[in-house]
Amino acid sequence: MSAKLVTRPVAYEHDGVRLEGFLAYDDTKVSQRSPGVLVLPEWWGLTDYPRSRARQLAQLGYIAFAADMYGAGVTTTDAKKAGELARQFYGKPLMAERARAGLDQLLATGLVAEGQVAAVGYCFGGSTAQVLAYSGAPLAGIVSFHGGLVPASAEAAARNRARFLVCHGAVDPFVSAEEIAAFMKSMNEGKFDYQVRRRGARVLQPGGRRARPRGGRAHLVPCRRGPALVDAHAGVPPRNLRRRPAMSRLKVYHLPQCSTCKGALKWLRARGVDFEERSIKETPPTAGELRAMLAAQGGEWRRVFNTSGLEYRGLGLAEKLPNLGEREKLSLLTGNGMLVRRPFVIGPGVGLVGFDEEKWAAALAPA
Repeated sequence: MSAKLVTRPVAYEHDGVRLEGFLAYDDTKVSQRSPGVLVLPEWWGLTDYPRSRARQLAQLGYIAFAADMYGAGVTTTDAKKAGELARQFYGKPLMAERARAGLDQLLATGLVAEGQVAAVGYCFGGSTAQVLAYSGAPLAGIVSFHGGLVPASAEAAARNRARFLVCHGAVDPFVSAEEIAAFMKSMNEGKFDYQVRRRGARVLQPGGRRARPRGGRAHLVPCRRGPALVDAHAGVPPRNLRRRPAMSRLKVYHLPQCSTCKGALKWLRARGVDFEERSIKETPPTAGELRAMLAAQGGEWRRVFNTSGLEYRGLGLAEKLPNLGEREKLSLLTGNGMLVRRPFVIGPGVGLVGFDEEKWAAALAPA
């Protein structure tokens, strides 16, 4: 009998919110129970990406259910809106409770083998998978890809039944070394069965908007003893992500039509400064570059934001900025270069924003 992939939306409800998940399975497996996987989406919501992962899992023989965290049809491609949607869950019981509602739908299919259920999550979904396990949900294991790390309390450790696999990019700027250490400390103290896999020279990111890894992608493999997700290169970075020498040129992010930026570029060329031009609107600075700039500006976020810009004012950031966390600020800046103060100059030992000839001359003076 040839395999046929069955997919369908599943309407359900939690705490008065109408939800719509996505079920996928191979219909040749319905006569026998199979391992199940709960797919927890990124902060964009239940988009095509988590659905595609559910289909891939189903093709490998798993019963897969992509959960809805926000509400039927609620998705976004805007980082600010995504942050607002996700913020209602962080640090609150609702995160585990809403995920458990999705898990219950997977179990209610009657297709899942007892004791063979895992949860996988990407970014926001990775954090959600962790807290779902901490709630005592009947999970054999969880996998967090590029997720925010949630240290386990003693109570969470006592409730947990799952093994943990955390896949983390070694150069991922969104999770600090201190956060990783705190997470691993809680794992050790709670006697978790866990692994943290840090991939060198990469940031593990799923395929959402502005979040596709360059080169290899994480992919899925069949497993006789339950779900397993492995990196495509098994620890070997793709050619274009292997360790590069330190940056030897300045990067200058600018807006071509901006008169101040034009003056700054002219000033640099007149002094023979070697630099690489980037359009700040088309290619905003990376999170790592923004962190470096923040350090160069004494940790003052307002020096990095384009506080005089129309978009900054239109979003009401003058009032909102003090209440936003670092991750949210970085998401805004990496997602919209018009929010970044310009010109933005970053390089070895150099971090300059705005054109101030005296400061630039001092910073760029030959050693």
